[in-house]
Amino acid sequence: MKNTMKLSLTIDNIEVFLKPIKTGNDLASVSIIIGEEITIHGFRISKSQQIHPKFQEKIWIQPPKYRLGPFYKLLVFIHRKELYSELEEKIYDKFNQMKQRGGFDRIDEDVNPDDVTL
Repeated sequence: MKNTMKLSLTIDNIEVFLKPIKTGNDLASVSIIIGEEITIHGFRISKSQQIHPKFQEKIWIQPPKYRLGPFYKLLVFIHRKELYSELEEKIYDKFNQMKQRGGFDRIDEDVNPDDVTL
């Protein structure tokens, strides 16, 4: 018998926490807490070759996944597309807040060698 219980999960029930990653292709690791009950680690914000259609920036927000041969398997899948879209927005907003506060100094940013004093 299939359980048909529905959860009333909204974006207001989800908290987002970011930790900047100083080098490499990943920009930040993201954890979410759902309803003060469930924590999911492993979301990432990465550099992208493509401009994100919603945020108009070369980033990629990815849910947790693991490699399965030549493919990747998602560990978390949000069925309601509008909720996933809202979660992406919340993650992106936190990412921009972190950048504005100056908590996002990348080690691998483009640096002109002539500007560096030894």
